[in-house]
Amino acid sequence: MKRSKRFVTVLLAAILLCGAAACSESEMNNDGSEANSQEISAGNTPEPAAEETEQSDIDLLPDADYEGFSFNILSTDPNCLWGWRVSLYAEEENGEPLNDAVFRRNVAVEDRYNITITDDADQDSGPTSETAKRTALAGDDVYSIMSYGVKWQLVDAQNGCFLNLYKVESIDFDAPWWNRECADLLTIQGKLYPAFTAFNVFDNEALGAIYVNNDLVANFNLESPYDLVREGRWTFDTMYEMEKAASIDKDGDGVMSPGDTVGWVGGVGSFNIFLTAANQPHVLIGEGGSYVLNQGTEGSIAAAEKIARVMNDKSASAYLNEQGWAGTSFAEGSALLREGGVANLSTFRELELSLGVVPPPKFDEAQKQYRTMASNQSMTIVIPKPNADPERTGVICSALGAYSRVPLREVYYETMLKKKAARDEETVEMLDIILAGKSVDVGVLNENAWGSVISGYFSSIRASGAEQLASVTASNTKQFNKMVEKIENKYSEID
Repeated sequence: MKRSKRFVTVLLAAILLCGAAACSESEMNNDGSEANSQEISAGNTPEPAAEETEQSDIDLLPDADYEGFSFNILSTDPNCLWGWRVSLYAEEENGEPLNDAVFRRNVAVEDRYNITITDDADQDSGPTSETAKRTALAGDDVYSIMSYGVKWQLVDAQNGCFLNLYKVESIDFDAPWWNRECADLLTIQGKLYPAFTAFNVFDNEALGAIYVNNDLVANFNLESPYDLVREGRWTFDTMYEMEKAASIDKDGDGVMSPGDTVGWVGGVGSFNIFLTAANQPHVLIGEGGSYVLNQGTEGSIAAAEKIARVMNDKSASAYLNEQGWAGTSFAEGSALLREGGVANLSTFRELELSLGVVPPPKFDEAQKQYRTMASNQSMTIVIPKPNADPERTGVICSALGAYSRVPLREVYYETMLKKKAARDEETVEMLDIILAGKSVDVGVLNENAWGSVISGYFSSIRASGAEQLASVTASNTKQFNKMVEKIENKYSEID
């Protein structure tokens, strides 16, 4: 159906992206040394009224007439991303709040700049990456921007597929619809290719969270996880105690199996979520702006010991990547805690149990803030080569961000999550804490570039706890330093 321009005046009552305006802080590591937490924290300062902020954002945009230009987006098909929401394009209004808000936003930008926004959705991030490389190598100016998983984009950037965003003068990373902190973390040799923007809610969908069966909390007479979070006592030690208390080995075989009541269910992704939660990212920014491996430090090993206890105790936990039955245990009401993403708040809402959600735990009570990891599947945007008019592309991207930053919050966060998916006021409160602790580990974001440096670390934790991490780290450090040098050399050779 042809888009109607009559929606232009209606648009902006509602869109949010919580991670756009953010601030970083330094904090003490678990070993007492100061750490660069690389935290991106939204919501720490009061925002002006939505209408006022939205209008001020729009007023910052330049005026232009692009004479019917077709702004074509290459993106990942949201239906292939675990059902998580992508807010880049909508064909028409269909009554679904986020879809309709995205449609209206795009119409407003189309009208303002006399353009048409179109979208090609690939099957998943891997094929999208192949399409990106193929079009760049062929010299085809087909797509204005590409949006797919950042861990693929960071590798594709090394092949010279994209434009250096710092050379696009119409993009100002101090504007509130760009994420300045992420831009700094992803800058190598003074160049930036992928960027986090305010016009896609996927980043928040993929934030790590812990889901709670409150029926089992009551049955086992456990402390309320909500109270523990509020009082700063929701730590790995506390979570492990709850996990043990809620585990029942009904068949007496010494391990969790179908029919047992299990305290914790998680998978391979839990390790990175937990390291971030403990303020021990894999990679930090060192002096001079180069990447430094944080694995093997006193703080990182201390965190690994706590994580291994939670994840590896076979008498109290189940592992999604090894035990097929674990995937249904929470839905069946036989698991106390389960790792997931914020998106699961919507997918779990039909479960016949008293559902709760809390942030991942802190390392200990001395840690200041709860931290929630941004996924390396987060759909950053790039401007591919070739591009006939990068400045035009930058203006349109900025407009999409400005017309999104205030609205996708009302639709996605306030309405779809808080009003529709949350079952109680405590869940609403916990959502605020989860999004306020949004954090980035550049080691996880750039995982595809480091080879086994990231995956090998948590594989070792899974296999033998923290006992072998010293030897693993020695090998990883050597490999990591070589890869950093290789990446920096590649960045030096491309535009």
